[in-house]
Amino acid sequence: MEAREAGFADLYDRFAAALDAGDTDRADSILDESPGFREDFRAPLHGLYLLGKASSGDLLAGEPLESDEPKRLGDFELERELGRGGMGVVYSATQISLRRRVALKILPFVAVLDPRQVARFRNEAQAAASLVHPNIVTVFSVGCERGVHYYSMQLVEGDSLERFIEQAREAGRGILPAGDQSDTGRDGESTQVSIRSSRHIRRVIEMGAQVALALDHAHQQGIVHRDIKPSNLLLDETGKTRVTDFGLARLPGVSNLTSQGERLGTTRYMSPEQATGRNQEVDYRTDIYSLGATLYELLTLQPAFDAPTREQLLAAIGTGVLVPPRKLNPGLPVELETVLLKAMAHAPADRYASGRDFADDLLRCWEGKPVVARRQTVLDRMFRFALARKRLVAGIAAGLVTVAVVAITLAGVFSRQHQREREAAAQARFFLRQAHRVADQLGGLLVDGAEREVRAGPLRAQLLGEAIGYYEDFVEYAGTNPALQLDQALAWSSLASLHERAEDNQKSMHCLKRAIALLPRVGVSSEELATAGLELAACLNRIGLLHRRTGHPAQAKASFDDALACYVQLDLTTRTQPDAVVLNAMIRANLAETVASTGDSGEAVKLYDQAIGELEASKSAGEGRTRPDEYWQVLGNRIGVLLDSDPGRAESELRRCLAEPGCGDVGDPPGAWQADLRNNLAILLSRRNELPAASEQADAAAGFWREQAQLAPQNLVVAERLATVENTRGEIAWRDRRDQAAAEAFQQAESLMRRVIEARDDCPESLNRLAGALHNRSLVAWRSGDESLAIRLIGEAVKIQTQTTLLAPADVRYRRLLEACRKSLSVIESGEKPAAHYDGERSQ
Repeated sequence: MEAREAGFADLYDRFAAALDAGDTDRADSILDESPGFREDFRAPLHGLYLLGKASSGDLLAGEPLESDEPKRLGDFELERELGRGGMGVVYSATQISLRRRVALKILPFVAVLDPRQVARFRNEAQAAASLVHPNIVTVFSVGCERGVHYYSMQLVEGDSLERFIEQAREAGRGILPAGDQSDTGRDGESTQVSIRSSRHIRRVIEMGAQVALALDHAHQQGIVHRDIKPSNLLLDETGKTRVTDFGLARLPGVSNLTSQGERLGTTRYMSPEQATGRNQEVDYRTDIYSLGATLYELLTLQPAFDAPTREQLLAAIGTGVLVPPRKLNPGLPVELETVLLKAMAHAPADRYASGRDFADDLLRCWEGKPVVARRQTVLDRMFRFALARKRLVAGIAAGLVTVAVVAITLAGVFSRQHQREREAAAQARFFLRQAHRVADQLGGLLVDGAEREVRAGPLRAQLLGEAIGYYEDFVEYAGTNPALQLDQALAWSSLASLHERAEDNQKSMHCLKRAIALLPRVGVSSEELATAGLELAACLNRIGLLHRRTGHPAQAKASFDDALACYVQLDLTTRTQPDAVVLNAMIRANLAETVASTGDSGEAVKLYDQAIGELEASKSAGEGRTRPDEYWQVLGNRIGVLLDSDPGRAESELRRCLAEPGCGDVGDPPGAWQADLRNNLAILLSRRNELPAASEQADAAAGFWREQAQLAPQNLVVAERLATVENTRGEIAWRDRRDQAAAEAFQQAESLMRRVIEARDDCPESLNRLAGALHNRSLVAWRSGDESLAIRLIGEAVKIQTQTTLLAPADVRYRRLLEACRKSLSVIESGEKPAAHYDGERSQ
């Protein structure tokens, strides 16, 4: 075949050269002089010559024709090349008789030598022409002119999904296509959004559902596409997604053009059965897999499988082991990840039974409804996780994983065999509780250990996702047995904790509400009722914290009040337990912080005093600690309020605490509270103009948090606390008229807070800290004579702090900073000299 193709190429070159020279007689005689080629090759040679002039000479890709050479093919006038692939070249064209613009697909030149290529081209035209669906490109006509095979189809004015993936990768963010009227900023432009954003996720879900329904229509007609990929999915000007290129499609009643072992399709999006050459297993579920792989890439900007060579890539697809998409994009809902993993299941029988089922589950994700898909079992995930992270698992949690596997297995055995018997249910509950505790310990150890590894961000997210997966399986299991209702509530509570670690306030709130809905109705024994009551108070307290974190102090106060009321209703024995006493103290301290944000510092101090009294009386400190960790947290927050309302008392308490031997032994990490207390003391000393002493305290605090930042570069809490201290150092340098040092410190605080806000841009406290750093930096720039920089920085500070006050309008601290920013802006614009800076934020 190769020799024959080479001979044809030589024949065509001589034929074309003769025509280019204007010697038509010589061109006609070339075929007669060439043995082995039939007479009926004459027409194809003429046709190929005409198209060759149009496509490779006068018709450059993407440009209109400028030459007077022939550019017609039958009833069609060619305009420009739109794209090309192994199965044809596509041009925009005008159908002269109907005066309509179309896309014209033409079989490549050399393909006419291969009967199977011709058969596949006709097969493609027949497949596409038989399908009428709003999300499938419509075929108008099929023909052959001068030996050139072609078919015309609907011209889609738009790009393929492949192009949008390329744009998104270049931008480092998701891209919303032009025409998405709900999301574009200006007509005709694409909008860049985070791939974690709900807009990007919603758009991909919509596109996926459209394609899935189109494939379902094709499957109903017995047609399997076999080459679903981003470049074969087009977006028209209205934002509708359309399936095209049925060149590898399999039709009913048409002999198979693929031999056993031959791999057809684009490697990256092949199903495992395609990758391993098991063509007898290829059916409609292959298309579902390839669509899942396409959506995976749209949602993560990473291919589901990648390898340096084709052979390695085929082998990777054949194993079926892929990185769960939420590890690459933590913003994806768990339900959406579950749907994608079902669509891309290794075994076809485990995938969706139809494209419509796939589409329905995708839409359920967006509507917040339960999906049909179910996650992989814990055993499956643990096995794959162990393979991928052998050293980490062996070094941190090998024993815990083993216990978890045994516990889950035994729980399943007891539940399946004796679900309706109370004794067996009690046994199942025991083992489920053990698995619950082990998974909780496992998740905590893995996350804390990973945080201190260099570049551990992606790994931390993966380990956190694994822990979340364990609890989701526990919840699903407990939901099948009414006797395990308390355990189910506790699992929801643990899930909320893990989502808090992942900075997902919305999911954490959802899980806490699910736990609360179960807790009041559980338990028949006094022990269970006490556990449920204590957990209910804890969940209400955590909901209050979420409300406060998102700028809703009124809702936060209501939740804390409910939590205190729940605690008071507990029996005396339960209330006097150390854990219960600590919880009561922390609820009061959280209520105090909320009250302080509204400006009532007196009431806040009273609540803090009550909380500290509870903690001092509880004697709940562990061995080797003179005070419980919670004591230092509450004490630090009380001192923060006293900095403004009673500076003398604040200094007295600060010095007493720093002198206490156990101050540096507690915290997460140890020494954290001591560093925060030093920062607060530095603020107080700076306000009294005792600058050398203030610098000493601030530098010591900054040194501690810089060390922690080196150990845990991805830890946002560390970043925020370091930013707080840097702001204090800038304040001290400003008062000392060391403008360069002040500018560097404020700029460092700004940089750290911007990184924090990238992960949680709806947190008022983080926005407030960023605005404070910008405000202070602008004053340094103004005093240094850089008016343009000063105006730019203060303008941004006003904008950010306005957003902060909108998120939390009741917080007086945020309103106070907004007023300071506006006043400074007015002073700078007027040309006056700034009178003061905005004081550093206290540590909390």
